[in-house]
Amino acid sequence: MTTIVITQNTTVQYAGAWDTKYSGFQDVQISDGTPTANKLEASSYDATNDRRRSLIKATDAALANIPTGSTITAVIVRLYCEGNGGQTFSNVSLYSALRLWIDSQASWANYATASAWGTAGCSNTATDYVNTSLANLTPASNGYKTWSGSSLVSWMQNIIDATTANNGLLLRQTVETNRWINVFTSSEGADGDRPEIVVTFTPGSGAAALAGDSADEVTATGDLSTVITLSGEAFNAVISTGSLLTSILINANAPAITSATGSITTGISITGASLNVATAAGDLTAGGNGGISGDATIVSSADGVLTTSIDLTSASIVLTSANGELTAQINLSGDALVEALATANIDTSITLSGDAQNIVLATANVTTSIDLSTDALNVATATAGFDGQAAQLTGDASNVVLASASLTTSIDITGAVLIEALATGVLTVQILLTGNAQSIASATGSFTDVISVQYPLAGINQSYPLAGRVQRRPLGI
Repeated sequence: MTTIVITQNTTVQYAGAWDTKYSGFQDVQISDGTPTANKLEASSYDATNDRRRSLIKATDAALANIPTGSTITAVIVRLYCEGNGGQTFSNVSLYSALRLWIDSQASWANYATASAWGTAGCSNTATDYVNTSLANLTPASNGYKTWSGSSLVSWMQNIIDATTANNGLLLRQTVETNRWINVFTSSEGADGDRPEIVVTFTPGSGAAALAGDSADEVTATGDLSTVITLSGEAFNAVISTGSLLTSILINANAPAITSATGSITTGISITGASLNVATAAGDLTAGGNGGISGDATIVSSADGVLTTSIDLTSASIVLTSANGELTAQINLSGDALVEALATANIDTSITLSGDAQNIVLATANVTTSIDLSTDALNVATATAGFDGQAAQLTGDASNVVLASASLTTSIDITGAVLIEALATGVLTVQILLTGNAQSIASATGSFTDVISVQYPLAGINQSYPLAGRVQRRPLGI
């Protein structure tokens, strides 16, 4: 069982057990006293006083977090009652709305701009709402009030199964003959008193299984939260112009596995080659199984933050790249042109047992642990500080560490290198080298390095005059 809470509250107020909170709640009050006025920004609304009603709903984006094929087991609508205006509390019912109303445009006269209700006030039982109460209660006092029951469960199930459109709920007085008032806090009201919809469900497979070839496996203009299994080739496995929140299993080749113009938070498992495993114009935070056993040109890339765990057992041109921070754990046992690239901080643990041209590149700080067991052109470069825990290398490398700021990482290398460590700032690193090197360590600032070399330097200078304070260390040869 999984329970999610959909609310604009910063902190969930629901006291029961729940798993995840999602924003995405919309509401609006409509009143015949001001029939053409849109009351989206009202901090509260009521469903009584004869001719005042409200419309509420969880957005499609929020409900997309319930996988296709899930079984809904409970639905709770929670509204905070602010009072009754000194009058008598009245019974309030929830009804299924039939019109696709827009919260920033709806009024007593229209459900959207220039689009009239069948009967003003969402009153037409054929076109505006279903005249069967899904749940009702009389508030009786201030505080959160709860509507629930099997009818709400069936209503939500139909939405998730796509047999009913998500048009939300109409909130109105059960008997509209009195002028009593019940006031409820809206999603624009005080934080902590805003509406909540709690949905409990048994997740479905949501499977979009395909046994043959397809030009496009799955496409969506909004959020995509389905589980996809592909056993044949596909030009594009998944494409979404919104967020991509899906689990993907693919055992054949595909030029593009996942792509989205929004965020990607998917788990990916691929046994065949692909051109792009994951790309996103937003954040890439894929978790779960990010295992890949086939070749890939790009395993993961993002214009935003990249926080995905990646395990690659074959070759890749670009393993990870991001225009934002890179905090992914990376394991690579095949070749890669670029192991990790980021224009911001890199805080990831990197393990590589195959060749790579660049292991880590960052325009900001690099604070990662690097373990390389074969050749590499650059183990780590950064235009800011490099503070990696360990940069262990058992193969040759042109540059082990480069930084335009301070360099405080420990380096252990058993193969030859062109440049062991370079920094334009302070260099306070411990270096152990068992192969040839042209330059052991250099810095334009202070140098407090300890160097141990187990192989002759073939006539190359063994220590360097520094632009800052000179602190030469004896070499262990």
